[in-house]
Amino acid sequence: MGDTVTAALALKDVRKSFGPIEILHGIDFDLDEGEVHALIGENGAGKSTIMRILGGFLAPTSGQVLLDGKPATYASGSAAEAVGVVVIHQEF
Repeated sequence: MGDTVTAALALKDVRKSFGPIEILHGIDFDLDEGEVHALIGENGAGKSTIMRILGGFLAPTSGQVLLDGKPATYASGSAAEAVGVVVIHQEF
């Protein structure tokens, strides 16, 4: 009671636009240590965009990526990997 568990990795109110088109609309997504998640949806639903933001390959237009409850920004996918955030891509 009263204990708050901080997600290992999270998106908070993340939005992503490409020009005038907003692809992600205020996404909240928590990944806790030891859990396995799957993102499923139709083509164009934003799954790849979410993964690129989580993995440091793409910056959100607004909102935050949190690593252990602290804001996290990465200059590249390599920088994200250096702190333990790894995305395994479906295709190379």
